[in-house]
Amino acid sequence: MSDQDTGVQRRYGRDSSSSDSVERANQTNVYTVSEAIDHMGFGWFQLKLSMFTGMIWMTDAMEMMLMAILSPAAKCYFDLTDIEVAFITTIVFLGVFIGSSPYGWLMDIYGRHSGILLGSFFVGFFGILSGFSPSYAWLLFLRFMVGFHISSTPQAMTYYSEFLPSTSRSRCIVFIEVFWSIGTVFETLLSMVVMPALGWRYLLWLSALPIAISLPVFWFFPKSPVFLISQGDFAGAKEVLQKIAKTNNKQLPPGQLVSREQKQLMLDGMTNNVNGEEQPSEGSEDINVSLDEESPLIACKGDE
Repeated sequence: MSDQDTGVQRRYGRDSSSSDSVERANQTNVYTVSEAIDHMGFGWFQLKLSMFTGMIWMTDAMEMMLMAILSPAAKCYFDLTDIEVAFITTIVFLGVFIGSSPYGWLMDIYGRHSGILLGSFFVGFFGILSGFSPSYAWLLFLRFMVGFHISSTPQAMTYYSEFLPSTSRSRCIVFIEVFWSIGTVFETLLSMVVMPALGWRYLLWLSALPIAISLPVFWFFPKSPVFLISQGDFAGAKEVLQKIAKTNNKQLPPGQLVSREQKQLMLDGMTNNVNGEEQPSEGSEDINVSLDEESPLIACKGDE
């Protein structure tokens, strides 16, 4: 093989030394959150989380379906015009629109687990209060608050996906969509039974019950290890992974938990060493990866 061919292979990452470095990196005594979850696979923990996430999705669908059922009843009860009736639906989506950004900010800081707990609590709280609305104005305000806090529920899907092994992630996420259909059908059947006998207020109260029942269950689910890693809490992330392993009757992979960035630095360092690139490129810093037993750190020599 000519020197030119060798250079082309190295340029496009097809040389055998680079492949050897990747294999060595995979054999190092470290692992990431994704690798740990892939190693444990889909088990009892993921099954329980699937049911809970489905309940959240089902509640979201029930609240959306409820608007179509509630509007005609509210029109008669409060003697509303067509525009006022339409605004009962609009106000919920306005709440979702306004609530999405604050909840995104909140979950970036405190994690999706805390944000979903808070949002679910207030969806149930304001959903029940909606049934006590003494006037049209109060009904609008309370339904707006339901919409504001229901903007947190889509994050349950992201939270759910962070606990799924890569081999089953796509199938599980598609499967959760079934609960949306279950929610719409259940709300329709519930309204057929409740509305003629008890009225729209009881429908609002009963529709808020699923989210209220699921709250105590979700309290016992852990924070996402991906979020804990992003906050530098490696010990907390490993504790969560150990609980998942115990629930699934599996073992964690051997070695030390690190972030994806740390493992990539190790991989890059091995690749450079195998290729004879011992010196850092011009303008870059020499980076070392230091693995502490409790909290792995990335340190630059210039910072020491």
